[in-house]
Amino acid sequence: MNYSYKVLQKNLSLVLLIGLSLSLSNVCVMADNLQNSIDQFIDSHPKVTAAKEQLTIAGIDIDVAKDNFMPELRINGDVGSQSYEDSGTGIDSSNMNNNRYLVELSQNLFRGFQDQSSESQAMVKETIAIKNYEKVYQKILLDAVNAYLDVLHYKETRKIVEKKIELLEKYASLMAKAKRSGSKTDVDVYEAQLSLQQALGQQADIDGKYLSALGNYESVFGVSAEPQTLLQPSYNKKLMPATLNKSLAQANNQSVFITLAESNIEIAQYKKVAVEGDYWPTVDLVGSFGEEKNKEGVRGRTKDGRVYLKVEWKYNLGNQNYKKVQSASGSLTKERYNYESVKKEVNQKVRLAWQKYSTLKARAKISRNTLEIANKVYKARKDLKLKGKGNAIAIINSKAKLLDSTIAQINANYESLKSTYALAKEIGNIQSMLQ
Repeated sequence: MNYSYKVLQKNLSLVLLIGLSLSLSNVCVMADNLQNSIDQFIDSHPKVTAAKEQLTIAGIDIDVAKDNFMPELRINGDVGSQSYEDSGTGIDSSNMNNNRYLVELSQNLFRGFQDQSSESQAMVKETIAIKNYEKVYQKILLDAVNAYLDVLHYKETRKIVEKKIELLEKYASLMAKAKRSGSKTDVDVYEAQLSLQQALGQQADIDGKYLSALGNYESVFGVSAEPQTLLQPSYNKKLMPATLNKSLAQANNQSVFITLAESNIEIAQYKKVAVEGDYWPTVDLVGSFGEEKNKEGVRGRTKDGRVYLKVEWKYNLGNQNYKKVQSASGSLTKERYNYESVKKEVNQKVRLAWQKYSTLKARAKISRNTLEIANKVYKARKDLKLKGKGNAIAIINSKAKLLDSTIAQINANYESLKSTYALAKEIGNIQSMLQ
C-alpha cells in the first residue's frame, strides 16, 4: 500500500506538467520551429517548383503578347536567269541574269483589338499562375502542419499511456496481493487485469499511429523526423475570424479558388473580344524598298521605295465569325456559371471547417475543465490519505482518471489546433498564420 502511494506522489508532478503544457492558452508562448522545418523543404518541393515554372512561363507569354505591337521586318529576293519575249514591244531577250530583293517594314496599327486582347489574356494567365502557385503552396503547408502536429500528438500521448500502464501494472499487482490476504476477491483482480489489458491495447493503437505519423512526416518533409526537437507551433490568434460570417467574407475576398474562377471569366471575355475582332479590318503602316536587275527583259536596274497604309478587310468568311462569336459567348456563360458553383463550394467548405473548428474548440475547453476536476479529485484523495481516511486503491483510481483526462486533453487540443489551420487554409490565410 505505502509503496503504491509513494509511486503516485513521484509521478504527480510529471502528469501536471504535461497537462498544463498542452493547454491551448499556453501554446502561443512556446517555442516554434514549424516554420523553419517548412522553409527547409518547401522551396524545393516538386509541386512548388512546377508552379514556379508555370509562373515564369506566364511572364514570358506576356512579353510574347506585347511583341505583337512591334514592327515586322521582312526581306525576300531571288537570283536566276530569265527568257523574256514581248511581241507587242518587240522585246526578245533570253538567258539574261535576273535578281531582285525587297525589304519591307510594317507596323501594326489596328487588328480588331486582337493584340490588346492577347496581351490582356496573357496578363490574366499570369494572375492564374500566381493563384495556382498559392493553391499548391497552401495545400502543402496544411499537409506539413498536419504531419508535424501528428508526430507531436502521438509522441506526447505515448508518454502518458506508458505512465498509465505502469500505474495499472502496479494496481493489478496490488489487487493480486490483496486477494491473497483475503481483502479482495477474484472479481477485483479480473477488473484490474482488464483495465491493464485495455491500456495495453490503447498503447498498441497509439504506437501504430505514431509510426504512421513518422512515416508521413518523412514523406512530406523529405527527411526523417527527430521528435525530440519538435516544438509546439504558434499562430496569430488575431488572424482567426470571430464568426462564421467573417470567415465567409474573408474567403470570398481571398480564396484562390474564387480568384481563379474570376480570372477564367476574364479570359473568356478577352477571347470573345478577340474573336469579334475578325469583323474589323486590319491596318498596317508599311515602308518598303526594292531593287531588281534586268526587269522584264530590259537591261539595267530598277528601284522602288514607298510608304503606305495597308488595309485588309475580310468582309465575309461564310458565317465563320458568327459561329466563333457564338462559341466564345457560350464559353463566357459557362465560366460565369462555374464561378457561382465554385463560390458556393468554397462557402460550403468554410461552413464545414468553421463548424469543426467551433466544435473542437469547445471540446478542448471542456477537456481542460475535466482535467482540472480530475486533478482536484486526485488531490482530495491524497489529502484524505494523509488524514488517515483514504487508501492507496482510491488514489490509484483517481490517478488513472487523471491520466485518462490528460490523454483526452492532448487529443482535444491537437484536433482543435489542426482544425484551426484547416479553417485558415479554407479562408485563404494559412500562410499568414504561420508567419
